[in-house]
Amino acid sequence: MQTNIPLVSIVVPVYNTAKYVAECVESILSQTFADYEAILVDDGSTDDSPTLLDDLATRDPRLRVVHQPNGGVTAARRKGVEEALGQWIYFIDADDRPTPDGLDALVQRARQDSEVDIVEGCATTFDDEKLFAPTPALCRTTHAEVAHPDAISFVKGIYTDGTLSEASGSVWGKLIRREKILETNALDIPRRFTNGEDILMLMLLSRRLRKHVMVEKDVYLYRVNLAQSASTNRLTATYWCDWLEFAWTNVFSSRLPHWQEPWEDICREVFHRLAHTGLVRRSTDLTPFFYLNVLPYLTASKGKIHSSTDRRYLAALSKQPPLQTLLLKLLDILFYLKNHH
Repeated sequence: MQTNIPLVSIVVPVYNTAKYVAECVESILSQTFADYEAILVDDGSTDDSPTLLDDLATRDPRLRVVHQPNGGVTAARRKGVEEALGQWIYFIDADDRPTPDGLDALVQRARQDSEVDIVEGCATTFDDEKLFAPTPALCRTTHAEVAHPDAISFVKGIYTDGTLSEASGSVWGKLIRREKILETNALDIPRRFTNGEDILMLMLLSRRLRKHVMVEKDVYLYRVNLAQSASTNRLTATYWCDWLEFAWTNVFSSRLPHWQEPWEDICREVFHRLAHTGLVRRSTDLTPFFYLNVLPYLTASKGKIHSSTDRRYLAALSKQPPLQTLLLKLLDILFYLKNHH
């Protein structure tokens, strides 16, 4: 049992990753930075992960294991943050690995500026056979440090012309000030969001963000999961409309028009996903919220839409009959009244 309060709390959500979690823990114990605790949250695993975690925890007093019923990755991260003692939180997925000196590089940068709330570095994707290109895209072109001095520039940095660019949309690999997670309830995300939940957390966190920095350092190895990528493509248009509505309600609606540009960026990115995965076959695939609070912003920023497929889908949706638009607006008002009385 630790007697001193660590500077960093590493949080690792674990669900049925017995094949990889020992490798992950070994990479944590190999860090050159030592002032940390690692909280391994077993999220109701049904494989050998629970027993393996308990065995691993005997190796080092900085390792702690928490077992809970299955609640999803966000619930596991939330539990880890609740248990954490450190000033900073560092999320690691159980099948990934931090580089040996990655955490040290992030901490050193955080110590240089008391206004910084998030520090991240570059990540390299890999599978069991090889390494791939670093991400975000910025890491493939230059290793100059990037700083976002306020919340809006950070959110805009996640999406640039529909491509993850000046900041990653993932929670892992980021050193995040713990008090910011708690005061923004950044992990209070409904379990129904099984894809894109990291970006939702970052957008919730951005409401109180002062400064974000990305350092010129490879800090994280991210394992490619092809099965998960395939399941992502099976998500429906309704799912992404719901996702956008959650972001609108909890982040953007009260910050417009100042936050209009990042909202348009996110709308274009999600619309691009919808158009290129064939999820939108007819207008009824989309919800009333989409027509009221997404389509107008897509139309306003159509000059930034470069894909011919996206432009074709947008043109078709924009020709919707006025009567149908009015009915959709009426349905949206009725839905609002139903949920606020």
